[in-house]
Order: sequence, then C-alpha cells, then structure tokens
Amino acid sequence: MNRLHAGELGALAIFVCVFCTGCPGAQERICPERVLSAEELVALHNARALPIEQLWARADTEVWWREDGRERHYRLPSGNLVLRRDPADPLATPAFILRGTELGSEVFRMGIDPASGVYYFWITPPGEGGSGWSGRLANLDRPNEIGFDPTQLLSVLGVLPWSSDPGAPPYIASTAETTPCVYELHFLAPRPDGRGLFVQREVWIDRHEGPHQPIRTRLFRADGEPVMVARTYPGQQPGQRGYFAPVQTAAAEADWPLMPERIDVSWPQAGVRLRLRLSQMTTTRPVPDSTYQFSPPPGLELRDLDAPPAPPLASAEMSEDR
Repeated sequence: MNRLHAGELGALAIFVCVFCTGCPGAQERICPERVLSAEELVALHNARALPIEQLWARADTEVWWREDGRERHYRLPSGNLVLRRDPADPLATPAFILRGTELGSEVFRMGIDPASGVYYFWITPPGEGGSGWSGRLANLDRPNEIGFDPTQLLSVLGVLPWSSDPGAPPYIASTAETTPCVYELHFLAPRPDGRGLFVQREVWIDRHEGPHQPIRTRLFRADGEPVMVARTYPGQQPGQRGYFAPVQTAAAEADWPLMPERIDVSWPQAGVRLRLRLSQMTTTRPVPDSTYQFSPPPGLELRDLDAPPAPPLASAEMSEDR
C-alpha cells in the first residue's frame, strides 16, 4: 500500500504521557500545569504540516555509511530539498527529493517519484562507481535490505499530516509533574503475523509553552528493534522559535508554519546516518514537475529492494557528536 496513514502513519491508537527524564536538549524549566490532550497535539502538528503542500529548501547534508567494512563520510553543503504533496489527498505519499552536490556534481540523492511508483537512494562519490537502491511504493510496508526509505525522513521533518480518523480507538493521556518534560506519543500498528499490536512510532514533543515541537522520533520493527532514531536541535536562523524555523509562505509572516532547521537521523540496522541542516525554506519557489522524475545516474545499477532479500548492509555504531 502506498498511503502513509495506512502503514507507518496508520496509528490504531496514540498514547500520550509525560516522560520524566532524558529529554534531549531540554532546559530545566518548570512544566506548565495545563496538559494538552492527544487530540490537541495532533491538531497542532497538522496545523504545521498541512500548509506545506510544496517546499523548497537549501540543504547542507552530511552522510555517513558503511561500505566494504569501513565507514565513509561526505559533507555536501550545496544541495537542496524539494517536496510536493497532493492537496486533494494530503495523506498520500508525496513527491520528494533530497540531493547533495560537491563542486557542482551530484553525489547523493534520496527521493520518491509517485508518478513512477518508486522510491530510491543512491550515493556516487567522485571517481567511484557508487551504490544505489530502488523499490516500489506499493511495497513500502515490507522490510527491505537497507532498512529504511525516504518516507521515514519526511516523518521527522513534520511535513506529513497525522491521521485523525475519528474511527480510531480513544486516546489515552497521563501526566507527571517533573522536568525536563515532554509528551510521548506512541503510534500502534498491527503485527505482521496478526498477533496483536506493536509500537511502530514514538514521538517526543516538548511540553513547555510554545509551539510544542517534536524533538525526537523513533521507528521500530515489530520485534522492538529500532529502525530509525532522529533528533532535532536548535539552529541559528533569525526569527527561529525553539527547535523549528519558519517556512516562508504566501500568508502573513505570523502565520508561517514551522519546520526543524537541523536534524540528525540514523538507521542503526543499515549503518547509515544523515545530518541535515535546512535554510531558506519556502513554499513559494516554483519547482518544475520534471524535477521529481526518477532518473538514475548513467551507468549506475540500482539494486532492487523488492527482490528476494540479500545480505544486509553492515551495521555501524554511529557517533552522536554534535
């Protein structure tokens, strides 16, 4: 299935609690007495995500990966990120590209082309053959050999609305009066074997007064192993509020939505890590339709993620330096 709310975002329930310790980057401030409901938190998230029907941003990307038993690293400060959602179907998989360049040549790309029904990832260091993978959007719910896909990164950026289906089971909320404090949301999904539910996504949201921004996201397999861990960090853009920065739209500046300005994302099983710094975020810059077309580099053979599983990439203990 290629609808995000039916798989990764298709929460059967959202449990909300206030976590007592370990909130990354939190300051020792007193938690407010008022506690928001799960419905209010979902509404706040969607109020940020829904106005971003398209996006252009400057992307400074660092990528770490394991290849032939050694860790590789590239810093690609001159790339960009583009996204387009279908305004008539905001929960459908959007078109998306994150690309990194070096001296004018593309070195890294992660993307989704809904028109072709594919998602992909490749990295082509200068003077080397490179590596790449592609898979069908219809099979996004199936595990693949690299352990990740672009929709997971989009979930961290906060540009995908959360389903608020009134037919879902009731939300459950609890509180604790300690600092640092966050709301912890758990999104549940059916186990592949049909035996109950598992926590598919965990999101920490800053509980302090303000826009209540997500500051950590974790995705899990049905066996409890983490698939992805992501954190947001404060940036340096003028006018930034908390961990997020404003996205320029055609609306009045006071109504501009927010997005994380810096995120660190790691896929432990795949041995891949991204550090992404965004700037000049806008929804008003035109992006041609042809930008989103799936077009691999000449001569690069992409491994088929829908083929029978191959040996997984070597896992890597990714550094958490900031």
